[in-house]
Amino acid sequence: MKLVGKTETFKEFVGIADGINALELRIHIEEDKIWYRVVDTGNVAMAAVEIPIAAFNECSFTPQIFCMDVVKFKNVFGYGGKEISITRESEEANSITVESGGYKSVQTLLHDSTVKKDPNMPELNLDGIVEMPGKELSAAIKNISVESDKIRFIVKDHVFTLKSENDGQDNVERPFLSDELLNIVGFGNSLFSTDYLISMARNWGGNVKMMIGTDFPIIVESTIAGGHGSSTFLLAPRIEG
Repeated sequence: MKLVGKTETFKEFVGIADGINALELRIHIEEDKIWYRVVDTGNVAMAAVEIPIAAFNECSFTPQIFCMDVVKFKNVFGYGGKEISITRESEEANSITVESGGYKSVQTLLHDSTVKKDPNMPELNLDGIVEMPGKELSAAIKNISVESDKIRFIVKDHVFTLKSENDGQDNVERPFLSDELLNIVGFGNSLFSTDYLISMARNWGGNVKMMIGTDFPIIVESTIAGGHGSSTFLLAPRIEG
């Protein structure tokens, strides 16, 4: 197997998993795409990422699966190269060779049996739908997280509101009116921790689509790799009695 692509493409691909603090990935390479699904160690967040093979500069392979260490692979991003090349001698080989910026890193693969099985993205019927530029959503999450470690997502009367939630009276909110959004329908009201939201928001450079219910998980869909790939992020709500 040989796969060559822009460093930024690999950063986005792995960055989604890193955003939920996933340490291990099972990578599926198929004839037309490369993908993974992963959950965080606390089973609070889930991510699914897919990039078409056409988004890479060079590829030669037979369909295969391998498991890798996320932290070890991320070190390659510091090599300064504009491209990254990944080679594997055969489907049975227990290592990959990663090259970038003149550096060569041989990385031992993880055994499939030691890595969590691919999770299934749950089918949820969430009434609230909001579509908007990812950068504006990211900025709002960042600013509100300064005030609180919890953010409430509210979809009501064609207004989408992000609101901090504190024990005292100090709160900050950012309402987005319908003319600031690409689309808004339905109703939803759920509370979430900011931890994963802040990390994931760094990956939302394009437009995003949010599916929001009431005291249900949030699902955020976005594009990556210059619009060629896609990512889906799910986060469980905070339920406070």
